Amino acid sequence: MKSRPSGPFHSLSDADKEGLRDLLGQGVSLQQAALRLGCNVNHAWFYAHAEELIDYRPHNVDEQRVLQALELVRAGIRVYAAARQHGIPDTVLRNRAAKQGLVSPVSWPQRRIDNTNRRVDYLRLRLAGLPKKSAASAIEICIRTATSFESGVENFGGQRRKSFVPAGALAKAYNKLMNRLLQVNAAIEPARRPEPKLPPWVNPYKRIHSRYLSHAERVTIADLYREGHGVREIARKLNRSHSSISRELRRNHSAEGPYRPETAQIKAAARRARPQSGKLMASPRLRKYVVDGLRAQWSPEEIAGRIRHDYPDDQEMRVSHETIYEAFYLEAKGRLNDEGLTLPTGRVRRRKRTSPREDKANDRFVDKMILIDDRPDEVNERVIPGHWEGDLILGAHNKSAVITLVERVTRFVVLGHLPGRHDSMAVLQSLTASVQNLDKSIWSSITWDQGSEMAGHKAFGIATGIQIYFAHPGSPWERGSNENTNGRLRRNLPKSSDLSQYSAEDLEMIANIHNHKPRKILGWKTPAEVMAQALKETGSIT
Repeated sequence: MKSRPSGPFHSLSDADKEGLRDLLGQGVSLQQAALRLGCNVNHAWFYAHAEELIDYRPHNVDEQRVLQALELVRAGIRVYAAARQHGIPDTVLRNRAAKQGLVSPVSWPQRRIDNTNRRVDYLRLRLAGLPKKSAASAIEICIRTATSFESGVENFGGQRRKSFVPAGALAKAYNKLMNRLLQVNAAIEPARRPEPKLPPWVNPYKRIHSRYLSHAERVTIADLYREGHGVREIARKLNRSHSSISRELRRNHSAEGPYRPETAQIKAAARRARPQSGKLMASPRLRKYVVDGLRAQWSPEEIAGRIRHDYPDDQEMRVSHETIYEAFYLEAKGRLNDEGLTLPTGRVRRRKRTSPREDKANDRFVDKMILIDDRPDEVNERVIPGHWEGDLILGAHNKSAVITLVERVTRFVVLGHLPGRHDSMAVLQSLTASVQNLDKSIWSSITWDQGSEMAGHKAFGIATGIQIYFAHPGSPWERGSNENTNGRLRRNLPKSSDLSQYSAEDLEMIANIHNHKPRKILGWKTPAEVMAQALKETGSIT
């Protein structure tokens, strides 16, 4: 027999009670009835429950959706899948289906066994290589439930998370799969790891400072918490911040779950020990990813951004670009320099920023130049692909050069071969050959500086139909994408080398390296991926 709720419905007058009975009998909702009578909704709610005028736990669910979901259950669809498909609570559907005899009421032990079987199915899919989202969809659970499955915990409303205890014939298989997944993902929560071993000369019970919790305070916390006292009440008794007590219970409980003062004291002492190993040294998987990215000539920022795409569900595979820089600049952090690795810039220490030069306008050529000021807005705002920035990068003693072109929207790089001189005629011939290697729809304009190599810009524009715009003198920031790309290319085409020794095939290989590097400005996609999408949208490729 269900217990009736008790509450302050005694404040309702007899007229209100009688009116509430009449309105509920006419099918008016409780809220509307209380509004019409002008009484307190909570008081009306308690009275209606006590007199059984409404269900004990009413659910505002569309009856039509419930009937449609029941038809799916009758056809053999699982209750959870049917409820999710029609957007209703699965508990409501399960109760209705059980009343109609479509499913049998499940006891609590059987629910734990079923939960174990479902977790085993999920863990097997994850260990087979499926991403978290795909594995969750395969067994019809949400991402939040999948996260609990991988953490080995279970949630009960607002209560603290507890470790899941398997049951049934697959309990042993669950434990093996769970341990394997934690090893593969390196996702063991710090509080669930075994008690650390301290060096013999470290005394974990020595009082360091009053700002740190002492062993005596941890004993008090354990006693009060075991007696059922709340976090804020414990904090008031110890004259501590409630956040400190909450953090202590979350981070320093034992691997089995309960909070023990001795284990908490040892964990706190181990965490306080210095020096601490850096993140790249502590995680072999993360370090290998960073090293592989550096060897592929990725920058630290590109590595930090791309890793979120490659491991979207693995929170352990996260690193900031500053951590990678510190592994070079601060030798004790990671010693990446010892493995023969270098940064894209080749620098071993940070440098200060310099101020730009002042503008010096100058009309250099016989043919009138069209300055960058006259470029259409669609070029300036990077709306439509097809507008490029170009320049020369010079070799040793300025005797050799390579043409660099970068598309403003996709950041796609094209390198032009200059085997001999780099005067106006040679540059324009190589530039024409480079343009012909890509689809014509992707070439609309090129923005260049006012170097003498572009003296024949008008003839080039007539021959190819590509408009040439010129930046102001001494204003490299007006071609920012090209200047940034030239800095990236210097790793492969250094200033001290003879650039004429690179063949067209060598330059194509270098361009491919940079076109397949993830870029922050592209949402960590590669220029090749964005260019392929642009060509597909224009209908140039299918």
